[in-house]
Amino acid sequence: MVGLERRSWELERPVRTSKGTWHVRESLLVHVEGPGGFEGVGEAAPLVGYSPDTLIDVEHGLAAVREVEVCGLDPDGWGGVKGLGALPSARFALESAVLRSWALQEGVTVSALLGWRDGPVPVSQMVSGPTDGWIAKVSEGWRRGVRTHKFKVGVDWEGEWCALQGIRARWGAAIRIRLDANGADPSKKVGLRDALVWGQRCSGLGVEYVEEPGGDRAIWKGCCIALDESLGTVVGPWGVGDLRSLMGAGVGVVVLKPSVLGGMHRSIAVARQAARFGCASVVSHTLEGTVGQEMCAVLARGIGGALAHGVESAG
Repeated sequence: MVGLERRSWELERPVRTSKGTWHVRESLLVHVEGPGGFEGVGEAAPLVGYSPDTLIDVEHGLAAVREVEVCGLDPDGWGGVKGLGALPSARFALESAVLRSWALQEGVTVSALLGWRDGPVPVSQMVSGPTDGWIAKVSEGWRRGVRTHKFKVGVDWEGEWCALQGIRARWGAAIRIRLDANGADPSKKVGLRDALVWGQRCSGLGVEYVEEPGGDRAIWKGCCIALDESLGTVVGPWGVGDLRSLMGAGVGVVVLKPSVLGGMHRSIAVARQAARFGCASVVSHTLEGTVGQEMCAVLARGIGGALAHGVESAG
């Protein structure tokens, strides 16, 4: 039996990106009762302006699912989920709920059910908003033991550079710096010549990677490039396609958001294919609530690797 529950909450810290600012999040909790009477919960939280599906579409799609016939760990083989191909966050929520129910029935954690080790994973803190608050946010993360920070850039390139320079000067090599441009192109605001300078600065700053940078890739020469939104061009209702077309010069990381890729199993398929091209994988979320973020952390344990994962709460 499948049940649905709407929820909404205000983010403790608004998240500002080059695409907009989010203050409030909404999601749909999906309750699935397994054959042993154990209830599992998943969360669908498509992000407006980012996710390929909407909460209304997800609600309609999941409302049509009465029963889930589970056969193995791959949701593509489950009865009742075939109509959710174009709703990746719905697939993720349903898969999460089923795995939780199954794990409760077996008396193990979801990680153990999937054959993965339990325990903490290194995490990355997301930093956004006005740059005059960045140092305080990094300091707060530092006190909690966070040593990797992802900065949302593309709103004020010059101000962001000054803030990053100050952060590197204060903490030196003790922290790792990542940038997330969300497709923003610096040449559109400062011109190509200054954009090239900005890219060179980032390379000299020792940035771990730049996520989804927009514009000419020559701007980011010397920087490792991470793929995020662009993965949606090869992952869709049909499943996971060929990543070869995305593997241009400098690409070294793929960012796995199961709510966008269609769940845990498909995220793993992307990671395995990316590894064949020499790319590392980092798990992240789309500002889901606790239920969704906990499953992202489970996936991070399975992916492992040397890089910190973006599975910390966004507030």
